[in-house]
Amino acid sequence: MADAGRSFRGPILIGLVLATVIGVIGYVQIAVKRLEEGLPLRVMAEKRAMERVARNFYELLAAIQSAQAHPTETNVGAILDHLATVESDLKTLRTRYTFDTLIGASALHATISPTVDDTRIWLTEGFGALEPTSPILLNLVLTRVRETMSKVFDKTTEADRIAFEILTEQSADLGQLRSRLILVLVAVVLLAGALIWLAILQERVTRKRAEAEAAERRAQARLQDALESTSEGFAFFDASEKLVTANSRYRDFFLRDVQEVVKPGTAMETILRAVVENDMVTAPMGGKAWLDWRLKRFRQPVGPFPVEYRDGRWVQVNERKTGDGGTVVIYSDITELKEREFQLTRARDEAEAASEAKSTFLANVSHELRTPLTSILGFARIVQKRFETAVLPLLSDRDRKTERAIGQITGNLEIMLAEGDRLTKLINDVLDLEKIEAGEMVWEISPLEIDEVMDQAAAATRSLYEQKGLTLATEAAPDLPRALGDRDRLVQVLVNLISNAVKFTEEGHITCRAWSEDGTRISVSVTDTGAGIAPEDQATIFQKFRQVGDTLTEKPSGTGLGLPICREIVEHLGGMMWVESTQGKGSTFGFWLPAER
Repeated sequence: MADAGRSFRGPILIGLVLATVIGVIGYVQIAVKRLEEGLPLRVMAEKRAMERVARNFYELLAAIQSAQAHPTETNVGAILDHLATVESDLKTLRTRYTFDTLIGASALHATISPTVDDTRIWLTEGFGALEPTSPILLNLVLTRVRETMSKVFDKTTEADRIAFEILTEQSADLGQLRSRLILVLVAVVLLAGALIWLAILQERVTRKRAEAEAAERRAQARLQDALESTSEGFAFFDASEKLVTANSRYRDFFLRDVQEVVKPGTAMETILRAVVENDMVTAPMGGKAWLDWRLKRFRQPVGPFPVEYRDGRWVQVNERKTGDGGTVVIYSDITELKEREFQLTRARDEAEAASEAKSTFLANVSHELRTPLTSILGFARIVQKRFETAVLPLLSDRDRKTERAIGQITGNLEIMLAEGDRLTKLINDVLDLEKIEAGEMVWEISPLEIDEVMDQAAAATRSLYEQKGLTLATEAAPDLPRALGDRDRLVQVLVNLISNAVKFTEEGHITCRAWSEDGTRISVSVTDTGAGIAPEDQATIFQKFRQVGDTLTEKPSGTGLGLPICREIVEHLGGMMWVESTQGKGSTFGFWLPAER
């Protein structure tokens, strides 16, 4: 009976193998058919999603171009609407294809997302001093989006190529698979040998599985060692908010009673509740409110944030969601950074207070000096006039000693008047700068012709450059748009720049130019052929009381406030100043102003 059982065992086994092989072939045929239908659908679905993102991003570019031509809040709102559409498409792209991308959907998302984020910030909060409706900001946004659009085109083109390669490769693979199935059918007759091969294969699979499990254990051990070697606290919570793993540094951030709770399987809410119960953190809002806020940040991470501990430590918490719904938590000790931040804040406050006190002192002293200085200059002019009209005519018989005394008196009076005028200009400059910084200056903003301002400044400084034998040329581009500004203040700026050019130019010429590159702003420059400015002085030339040259060996010829006042005026009018200079070849001081819209 046992032999009969063994005699039937072989055919039964062969029959089972045959049935298994036939079933496998049928299953593979079905799988191949599904693969033929499924993969193209996935590729085309991803391709259409990428094309939809690219198309909407192009419509965003068109909306920005329209708004840049007509910068209004309505057009900016239209940009934000298109931006919201692109963001929605990007969210769908990230949700569906972050880990299942076939032709580069995640790469397209990574290309567009930074531009979309920056564009939203700029068009809602502005950029620096630029408002969201500023043509300059819109031009910046347009340039950024254009650059990204070029990259988007490259990504979609690459996606088309990859899709074609995938489908082509799939077709070839399926052809090979069909050929192999035919060979399998032919090889059915050799199933006896296949039985031995299956046994060997099973043994190999078992051995490889054991090797893979051992490798996985070694990898986990290496990962744990790496986590223990880092100075940051690391923890991973699964999708159910339970702790999976954590290094010892993470546990060190908690008190001893709380450390007993921090173990695998513990929910995040339990750990945070223990933190509140042990009064570990500073919570002005109250323990329960802090717990609710902390859980919300854990479930919806929005970036790193600091937490102050009762023992004086500061910890920066950084939490990120993983693709399977888990959460990675990283704790960093930033106590020293916070202490430096507090020290810098105190130093800044003290510096600002000192600067304000200095400005107040200078303003008060200037006000107190103006009245007596006016009297001194008035009396000096009276003395000079009386000396020339009443005293000198009486000195008809003059000897050498008398002539020398007359020359000394005349020279001293001229020095008194010149130095008095210089001191008066210094006081006026200090008061003007103090008014501008305090916001007390009265401005008359209106559209104006910049060439008229240049002619007025040239006329006001004619005696200066003609006295030194210099020439001044004014060049205004044709069809120059009108600028927005205060005429008197702009004349003051140009007079100051021309006066400085005359002061530092011994021979040659001075050129005052005006032009506009894009019609949204007007640039004005004053160029001389003087001595130029050293590179180290160019970085500080716009600072208050800063003068070019060696003030220890040379007598100062100015107040050191002219250029700072010019910069304050230009920046208040929405523009910017600059300087370009080469020693021995001259300097160019310039500024730009917004054009009339």
